[in-house]
Amino acid sequence: MRQIARKSVVCLLGVVMISGCASHSRRAVTTLDGSKPEMSSQECKSAIAKADAQDTISYSRMLAAPVLVLASGGTLAVPLLAANLGLETYDHVDAASIAKSCGGEPKSAGRVALEVGGTAAVGVLSGGFLGGSAGDASRASVGR
Repeated sequence: MRQIARKSVVCLLGVVMISGCASHSRRAVTTLDGSKPEMSSQECKSAIAKADAQDTISYSRMLAAPVLVLASGGTLAVPLLAANLGLETYDHVDAASIAKSCGGEPKSAGRVALEVGGTAAVGVLSGGFLGGSAGDASRASVGR
C-alpha cells in the first residue's frame, strides 16, 4: 500500500511539473519572427498547423503514460518510454520543419539527438512516470 501511495505522489508531481509544457512544435511557432516574408507563405502556414496536432499528442502522452504505467504495475514502462521517445523525435522533426519553412533556424541533428537522449535518461530515471518530454521542459525549441 505504501509503495502505491509513493508512486501516486511521484505521478502527480510529474503531471503537475509538466502540465504547462508545450510541444517543441508549439515552442518553435512562438519563437518565429513575424516580420520575415516567409511567414506569409503557404508552406509556413501548413507547417504551423502541425503544432496543434503535436500539442494534442504531447499532452496526451504526458497524462496517459503515468496512468498506464501505474495500471500495468510497471510492466508497460519500457514500451511506453520507447513510444514516447519516438513521438518526441517526431515532434522535434516537425519543429525543425516549422522553423525552416517560416524563416527560423532549425536545431541541428546533433542537438535533437542530445535532447532526445536527455529525455530518455529522465524517462529511465523516473521509471517512465514523467512521460516523454519531462527531460526537456526548459529547453528552447529551435536553434542553438
